[in-house]
Amino acid sequence: MNTYHHKYGWLIAITAAAAMWTACAPDFTDDVCTSNDDCFVNEVCLANTCVAATQQNDVGNDTDVNQPDTESDADTTQPELNACGGLADLANEPDEACGPCDLDIYICDGTENTVCDGQTACPEIAIVTTIPSDITATGATLHGRIQSLSADLPTAHGFCWSTELAPTDVNGDCHSLGALTADKAGTEFEYTIDALNPGTIYHVRIFHTD
Repeated sequence: MNTYHHKYGWLIAITAAAAMWTACAPDFTDDVCTSNDDCFVNEVCLANTCVAATQQNDVGNDTDVNQPDTESDADTTQPELNACGGLADLANEPDEACGPCDLDIYICDGTENTVCDGQTACPEIAIVTTIPSDITATGATLHGRIQSLSADLPTAHGFCWSTELAPTDVNGDCHSLGALTADKAGTEFEYTIDALNPGTIYHVRIFHTD
């Protein structure tokens, strides 16, 4: 009798322990969490959801790297300003040449526009004859200087010489050195003539054709 009760009691004890073990088994899901302790092993709690630790970077909304962050990048991007400090495209940049002969410059008129600072008149063409050199019995080197040029540049320039006053191609000889460009203003030029008559007075002057 004692042996029977002992066996039964042992069976009851085992059954009770099994029931207790079943009651203590964890019973939760990983749908909602507040910390990593609420998740299984190798899981972490992100955005109140348990996810595998190796996939934690996939939690949340994906961000397009080609689009600016509306709360950071977009707010800190500075607009590109024009040379006058505005946003509009300028028809003419400051310091560009302007006026009838490009002797003035554009300046800022506010932040969205530029205006020409002045209307300086075009200078008169001034090409003068200077003293000849290397004078011999039958020749000389003629010299001239381009003091100023206008917007209408000469298509030809050179020397005319004759034994008469005010030599031209009608009463003497002329030689053209070609057209002039704007960068020739302030420069000098020359031409050597020969086959002159010895002991004869010659007159020389500059000509230009516009």
